[in-house]
Amino acid sequence: MHRLFLPIAFLFCVVLTGCGDGTVQSSGTVTFSNGDPVPSGIVFFENPQFSYRGIIRDGVYEIEGVTSGSGLPPGTYTVYVTGSDPATDLSLFEEKFTNPATSGLVFEVQKGQKNVFDITVERRR
Repeated sequence: MHRLFLPIAFLFCVVLTGCGDGTVQSSGTVTFSNGDPVPSGIVFFENPQFSYRGIIRDGVYEIEGVTSGSGLPPGTYTVYVTGSDPATDLSLFEEKFTNPATSGLVFEVQKGQKNVFDITVERRR
């Protein structure tokens, strides 16, 4: 019975609670170039293997992994943002920041590091 319990307990821990999953907490701020916090939107972290997002609330975001309390796997990510003005439904950001190919935002998520990535974007004109 003891031999069966340990593998089941390990799988339960890894799959359901995320312990030992090798991910890293990542967060930061998103501000406009004039220093104003971005009120709302979404930050996307993507690479060929993974795609994650974090909700921007009053200029602050945290990237959530697959399970609650988990983060991003270490690696290099292309980052972009989306969000619209509720009054006009127009994008809050210059188009270049809403596309991973043109945003110019690339971050390296590293195990054992703080991984705080502050982002400055241009407001749509």
